[in-house]
Amino acid sequence: ANKIGCDKFVSSGSLEETFTESFLQGKLPNYKSTQSNYAIAKLASRDMNLICSYLDKISYIHTRISLPLDPFFQQGGYVSNVLSKIYENKPYDSPINDELFDIILLEDVAEAYFQIGSKGLNKADYFIGTGKPTTLKNYFSDYKNLLYGKNKIEDFQFKDDRTFFNTQILKKDTGFIANGNRFQIKGLI
Repeated sequence: ANKIGCDKFVSSGSLEETFTESFLQGKLPNYKSTQSNYAIAKLASRDMNLICSYLDKISYIHTRISLPLDPFFQQGGYVSNVLSKIYENKPYDSPINDELFDIILLEDVAEAYFQIGSKGLNKADYFIGTGKPTTLKNYFSDYKNLLYGKNKIEDFQFKDDRTFFNTQILKKDTGFIANGNRFQIKGLI
């Protein structure tokens, strides 16, 4: 980044590394991961990039995303595949995972990175999301209900003292707020 004239390096991380780091610090004792090697490599990369940025005298900003979603389901993957099945009124297996996810549309992610690149602060750690996490089971159910007009959804109220999904620092430093409704996707646009 320094060699091509950038004055900031913005790193893109995931919540998997956040969960793993919290587990390693004893803050999330019951967390079990099948991706611990990935998460540890991401943590090492984050720390190495922070040191390199310091040595090269450029700002370093870390970001984390939970679940970015293409509103037309073209990126593939589990969530897009299930949403496509719901859209086509086909059966699907309800997820058994009770983890919380913060689903955000790709256009909001792009806007967040633009704002972070423009206004983000050195050594900041920003979570890019809506700040309204839910389980995939709830998200799929709400999408189906909205798509077929069964009822109006209400924001899922999670009872969790983790601050992984806090978007306030990003809002304060850059003014970014996710504009897109996470249900503004194929079939509901």
